[in-house]
Amino acid sequence: MRHYFCCRATRIHVELCEGLNIPYVISADNIYNRISRLNPVALENTVNSILNGLRDDNRRGLRTFIIDGTPGDLNINFRSKNISKESLKDKDYAWAWGTAIGYYIGYKVTLVLDYKTKMPVYFMIQRGSPSDTKMVARILPVLRRKKIIRRGDCILFDRGYYSYQNYKLAIQEYKVIPLILVKNNFNIKKLEDILSFPLETFENKKENLDKAKKHYKALVDELMKYITKTKKLKYHRGFIEDFFKVMKVGLGFKN
Repeated sequence: MRHYFCCRATRIHVELCEGLNIPYVISADNIYNRISRLNPVALENTVNSILNGLRDDNRRGLRTFIIDGTPGDLNINFRSKNISKESLKDKDYAWAWGTAIGYYIGYKVTLVLDYKTKMPVYFMIQRGSPSDTKMVARILPVLRRKKIIRRGDCILFDRGYYSYQNYKLAIQEYKVIPLILVKNNFNIKKLEDILSFPLETFENKKENLDKAKKHYKALVDELMKYITKTKKLKYHRGFIEDFFKVMKVGLGFKN
């Protein structure tokens, strides 16, 4: 699996050089330093252009995706000098916090992977470290606009994305099944109440009402079927962590 990732990372690395107009003859360190100084919008657009070329939507059917985030630590040696938040206000990067690494300077990187192919399909980079719970509302509209997610698809999220409103948003607005790892205080009855039929369902004409209710109920039933089976949902974490390690090397972030 690691060899497979490395092969794919090599291809992406070469295409990054082409997309960012970086000559191959400069050293790897220079490439990484140059990428690290890029505007995050340019980096995001370049990576997604490459990923879009690797996508294969033939015989699509319903799909399962994994969405997770990781710190994009620029490895700035802030211990040797005092770098204030104020001094970074005009920078593309910022002070941030990661549960595993503590304070750092850089970005929040969010990846969307196709579960079946084990390949990334979308890459998002945000200044600082916005809360994972807020990232659901930021990334789902992008994925729908780019036709990456479709009605009935399933998305696996880590516990950091947990909130009742995110379940509601994913099902009612985007018609996807959000399998978010639950927290200890999770109340399934509360979620069922939140996911009762939305008012807009009843705005359908009479001949379409039963169909709309049937489709909505199918999404909720599928969510309830798997939501408490946390052991089956945790499996993806180790896999995506390996992918993050390869990605950070390729983009010049601290591992």
